[in-house]
Amino acid sequence: MIDELKEIGYVVIKDWVKSIEPNFIFDYKKTYSTTHEKSIGDSWFEIVHDIDLGKPPYSNFNNGVIDIVSEIYDMKDLFAMTRIQFYDNGAYIVPHTDDNEGDIVAFQIYLNDKTSKGGELVIKGRNSNKKVTYEPSFGDLVILDEKFGKSNIHSVTPTYWKRFVMAGYIKQREK
Repeated sequence: MIDELKEIGYVVIKDWVKSIEPNFIFDYKKTYSTTHEKSIGDSWFEIVHDIDLGKPPYSNFNNGVIDIVSEIYDMKDLFAMTRIQFYDNGAYIVPHTDDNEGDIVAFQIYLNDKTSKGGELVIKGRNSNKKVTYEPSFGDLVILDEKFGKSNIHSVTPTYWKRFVMAGYIKQREK
């Protein structure tokens, strides 16, 4: 995995959620509400909050990603900054990098399967002009390296289904 991150700048771990939460089901219709957070292109993404807890859920997902990143990068004192993104009819993200100061990785955990057209994550390889199109699948974890080299350019194609993703960054605490 570390070689993939160094060379191409990203890795996809299929069915990752099932490895830490075998019976996890994301049922947004019963327990979640959405509020507008930020404009993307000419559409919106929204943060989904747990109505009962009033905070983003799944801290164990954060901890799982932190464990992976800690092992790969041989780093301690890591923390995650996450949000749940909701993409609805026509929402997309233009090509960009996630080269925020202090980020070690950016990551996405897919909370539901693709049910219609669009919503793919398109990643341009770090050392080539080759683009890879990742088709969302429930439980997959995508990690984008921000430490070993230049950031990958990536985007999300216009989405025509209810696409839920837990997205975030792993950083190291200041000492």
